[in-house]
Amino acid sequence: MSKLKEFGVWPVQESKSIKVEDLALSGKIFVVTGTLEKFSRTEIKEFIENNGGKVVGSVSKNTNFVLVGENPGSKVDKAQELKIRIINETDLLKMVDLQ
Repeated sequence: MSKLKEFGVWPVQESKSIKVEDLALSGKIFVVTGTLEKFSRTEIKEFIENNGGKVVGSVSKNTNFVLVGENPGSKVDKAQELKIRIINETDLLKMVDLQ
């Protein structure tokens, strides 16, 4: 890169501007419960957020999806009570076209 600068060329990395509303999970609110097979809690939160979604800690009428792993807790019961869609990791990956 220093050779380029010697000749007066200053490389600039062009960043693509991605609108949040163009992402697969834009505007969707997720609750995660149970032990996930493919992701840690931190990884799944980052994955959802990087695809436009939001992760919250408790199920409410505003929740769009409850992502369940092994041994889910009472959040599943609350989701069923509120008729919120319950999904697994494979479903989530399909939502973002990765499966």
